[in-house]
Amino acid sequence: MAIIGTLPNNIQDGQLVDASPLMADFNYIVNQVNANANPVGTLTAPAGTTTIFYQAAAPLGWSISAGFTDHTIQVNAAAGGTTGGSSAYSTMFQAAWTSDGTAISIAQMPSHTHGVNDPQHAHGYNDPGHFHTTGIPTWSSGGSNAGFVGPGSGGSGADQFFASSAAGTGIGIDAAFTGISNQTTGGGATHTHTKTFNAQYVAMIMAAKS
Repeated sequence: MAIIGTLPNNIQDGQLVDASPLMADFNYIVNQVNANANPVGTLTAPAGTTTIFYQAAAPLGWSISAGFTDHTIQVNAAAGGTTGGSSAYSTMFQAAWTSDGTAISIAQMPSHTHGVNDPQHAHGYNDPGHFHTTGIPTWSSGGSNAGFVGPGSGGSGADQFFASSAAGTGIGIDAAFTGISNQTTGGGATHTHTKTFNAQYVAMIMAAKS
């Protein structure tokens, strides 16, 4: 838009005028410049305009927006000029923070097995063969002891002794397992993780045009 605008007196070439019309035009120009122009080194913008600056102090004619401290920036074409969130930038990106506690479920564990070494075993035993002895009575023909006499009866017949064949008892011990098994362990408590991003950043100020 024009800063000066239309002069109050339109003086033409060759026109003789006194100082009053000339001074009126001159003062008008001075007032328009003072009201609408900016000094050298200042940044012009409509009043209330807010933007960010990479410097420590606001430019001439601007005021720092003190409410926007320790913030980050979100570009949102549908909701510009609004704020949100609850955690400060330094809390989330410059300091350590801890995640929520999580307990690992069975479904989250890697698939795995447990080995058990339980060989069969047996016990040794000593079972020698054994036998039984039996006596067979014999005939005696002499004297008052005539007839069959038993072993050791004192008759004239010779006692006969026979032994059975040797045999084992059949006793044995079968192989067996020890019955060893795995035992459960662990408490299922939750665990957390601590993280510090420590991201690099550029410190800016936000200021509004006076």
